[in-house]
Amino acid sequence: MPSNVPPPSLTTMSWTVLSGVREALRDGSAGEPLRSAWDALLARGRAVAALAPVTVTDKPHPGPSGEVRDFYAIGKYAWPDPERADGLPYLRRDCLINPESNSGRYDKARYDEMVERVRVLALGAFIGDDAELGEAAAAVLRTWFVDPGTSMTPHLRHAAVLPGVNDGAGIGIIEGAVLVEVLDHVHLLEADGHWRGADRDGLRAWMADYAHWLRTSEFGTAEGRMVNNHGSFWLAQVAAAAGYAGTATPEVVADLAELGRTHLDHQLGPDGSLPEEMARLDAWQYATYGLRALATEAQVLAGLGVDQWAYTTSDGRSLRLAYEFLLPYLGGAEWPYARVDQAEDNHAGDHAIAAARIGAIGLADPRVADAHRRLAATGEPRHVVLAGDARQGVDA
Repeated sequence: MPSNVPPPSLTTMSWTVLSGVREALRDGSAGEPLRSAWDALLARGRAVAALAPVTVTDKPHPGPSGEVRDFYAIGKYAWPDPERADGLPYLRRDCLINPESNSGRYDKARYDEMVERVRVLALGAFIGDDAELGEAAAAVLRTWFVDPGTSMTPHLRHAAVLPGVNDGAGIGIIEGAVLVEVLDHVHLLEADGHWRGADRDGLRAWMADYAHWLRTSEFGTAEGRMVNNHGSFWLAQVAAAAGYAGTATPEVVADLAELGRTHLDHQLGPDGSLPEEMARLDAWQYATYGLRALATEAQVLAGLGVDQWAYTTSDGRSLRLAYEFLLPYLGGAEWPYARVDQAEDNHAGDHAIAAARIGAIGLADPRVADAHRRLAATGEPRHVVLAGDARQGVDA
């Protein structure tokens, strides 16, 4: 990236850390954990670059709309009724993941694979200054979002289907939460010229349409009224998509800022806990996910000029207080509330790592940064790279 161009505003990762990682690997000063993580990430990137991009059009049959380009997925907690031969209507079993939801019949697994490939390829392209990986990342994005024959239609109307009950639900909009992270990786690709021109214009148009659908559709407006992780990630998606598309007008930003403040009022207990999340069967996963959601919306708003990190409610609730509550457990203390361990990964570890990473950036608190490094060291190579080189004193 030219030295006279300001760095992009990132939400879920630190430009300073990533630049430091790139330099440490280039000049040979990186510590062994970082070098090993980078080697593994690069190997994964090379393998992924050789694969054909995935698309929503790969499913064997279209969903309820009959349009193969519409995203189609059952809710991950949707289970067939064991008392009925056809399993219909499906039942919802909170926090218990049905493996069927990740089968090839639906788009969820393909979508997750797309997101994972973008992560690996974009990070590899940026840190390694690797044009091959950058081109592969662009191909993945182009196929999913831009190419008129394969691109997903910009809505989530048929996500979280409960077969025999409905053909989609507003709660399926939570699937779009990872798009905030995808846009961060797009910014990395843009910084080194791997995403530009018609591709960039096409993605901007997609994000403009998606943000409009989130703000005006029946499902979108209902999800926007939620006062848990769903509401926070709805706000983060709207802000990130509209911000990237250039449609985040002052009026839109003001509305989102006001809504974000109400989230701190409604979602936090007086001690900084997240009561609604912690009432779930898997309180650990949802506490970390709820914190991740609040932190993500705060960081997206920060990119639009709104400082939610500094906001405190009239009775003292704040994001900093939420981190004070969860920090001991992010730091390794035993979780005294409910949690669910199951063969199907519920990503609780990823949520904790991401919550700590985003909090370390937004709060600039060394305790949160330390918790992030500890958690990241137990995660996959991508998490280690995003944490930076602790041996060299790179800030989180």
